[in-house]
Amino acid sequence: MPTEIVAIVLVAALAHASWNALIKSDDDRLVTLGAINAVRFLLCIPIVLALPLPDRASWPYLAASSILHVGYYIFLISAYRFGDLSKVYPLARGLSPLIVAAGAYAFAGERLSPMALVGVAVACTGIASLSLGGGATPARSARVHTGHSPAPEMARHKRAPIAAASSSRPAPRCSSPRTRSPTRWAPGCRVTR
Repeated sequence: MPTEIVAIVLVAALAHASWNALIKSDDDRLVTLGAINAVRFLLCIPIVLALPLPDRASWPYLAASSILHVGYYIFLISAYRFGDLSKVYPLARGLSPLIVAAGAYAFAGERLSPMALVGVAVACTGIASLSLGGGATPARSARVHTGHSPAPEMARHKRAPIAAASSSRPAPRCSSPRTRSPTRWAPGCRVTR
């Protein structure tokens, strides 16, 4: 795998872990998430200005992905109001690859090999299992007043926006020569549909 791809993946993983830690550590998660997205937006401005506009054909996918991400954030904040991030996030994120695989089969006719299906199942089970067991702080006021937390239900509702947002992005196809366009996912990759 090219070094720049590894670097992009590692930076993305570090950024993702960092903003989730920030969200977990703050009581006003809506403000924190808004601040994180504002910083992300500002950091992307120079990149967007330096690269050519994406092809017009990709604009509906960009718009759909943006709208779906708003839904994702609404469910994220709603779930965090009732449950600890260490319970909500793995449950919400852990089952999304399974939904994406099912959607790819249903809507794009993409069939995964048996080994790939096992991989998806193992990954989903492993990620979702992180929400089981103890160690998390008790859920907030809803658990105190009703005896149970609505957080798992909120996390389950959050799976659909995550899967839809993931599926609405054009699929990356790597090829040569390298292109300099924001429609690509990584150096040497062009986005096609």
